[in-house]
Amino acid sequence: PAFGAKTSSEAGGARCELKQDKEHRWNAFSDHRYLTLNQILKSTQSGTKPRVVIGQIHDNTRNLVMIKYYGPSNATGTNDKGVIKAVFNSEPNAEEVVLDDAYKLGEKMTVIIGCKNKKGFVEYTKGKTSVSASKTIDTNNVKGGTYFKIGVYPQEIGADPGGNSGARLTISTVKQSVVT
Repeated sequence: PAFGAKTSSEAGGARCELKQDKEHRWNAFSDHRYLTLNQILKSTQSGTKPRVVIGQIHDNTRNLVMIKYYGPSNATGTNDKGVIKAVFNSEPNAEEVVLDDAYKLGEKMTVIIGCKNKKGFVEYTKGKTSVSASKTIDTNNVKGGTYFKIGVYPQEIGADPGGNSGARLTISTVKQSVVT
């Protein structure tokens, strides 16, 4: 559950995350790395902004590739259907690609997120449906090393970590791979 500390960033809500430590960061310019996640988004913030980030490739200041759930504007937070998108941070604007336009909270998904040859890529599978997306990402302005972050990041500013207002994500397996 998203019971972690609140942030001062635009997201501003409570979060819970697992990220690579500084000793294991890598280079999005030259490395070919990917992370495979088997996960279930079980609940979201109810109300008008039920958006949740569930996986990212990040540098010291921003995300380069992100997997994000967008729930309906009248979300109850439990049985909703929403959209899962890949967001690629390329200059001058971010590009979004729909991976699933009918994700129902509680459904199992497998997501592969990675970088290769200055491109971010995502492979999304739910049941027998599989979608892939790849876009050039802005690696010219990468600050520090790149790293994977997974977890649950409700996008509601001021979401209360103690008030059951955050999302819940179950991650069953995580596997990082390095291709040489």
